[in-house]
Amino acid sequence: MMTYFKSMASIDNNLQTQTLDLSLQKMITCQTLNEIVSTQTIKPNTKHTELKQRLCVSAITSEYCETYRPEGIVFETTDNPSYAVPFDLMMLTKGITFTSSDYNASFLPKYQKLVYSDVKKMLKITPEIALKKLNEFRKESGLEEVATKKYNEVCFEKEIKIIPKALIGTSKETKDIASKYNLPHYTTIKEYLTI
Repeated sequence: MMTYFKSMASIDNNLQTQTLDLSLQKMITCQTLNEIVSTQTIKPNTKHTELKQRLCVSAITSEYCETYRPEGIVFETTDNPSYAVPFDLMMLTKGITFTSSDYNASFLPKYQKLVYSDVKKMLKITPEIALKKLNEFRKESGLEEVATKKYNEVCFEKEIKIIPKALIGTSKETKDIASKYNLPHYTTIKEYLTI
């Protein structure tokens, strides 16, 4: 079983995953942290016009020790991801912000050469080498180089069953939910990794 981290947005003091509602052109709640822990499932919530809706998480290691957002849930699953990249997948598009506002940004031609079907193979590449390969590819595509945090993006194209392992964050909500479900609580992912 692999261990992953799902980061979550805090909206009105409520940690949640969100989905872009194209008809309303705004983000709506997909699942709350409490729902995820109580049901032990996480649903795909990230949209892009060229991809299937997906659940984006990170495979946390001592090298890939940063996260998209600082709060969320560490979990294990026996489900296999559809694909993984050693940085934010949106950096392989013509997008500008690399956020949900780029949901319709075109992927660069041949972007698949930097996408891995096996998480373990992806993790053999250091964040430094991954960034070098990414920027070489972006330069070949006529785009500017980018800087990126040391996190990867692992994508599932279906709802997955999870075993919650810990909650991460400084909010009262993470502490309260951790206490309610008898889960370990850490203020940062780096603190979790040092256990």
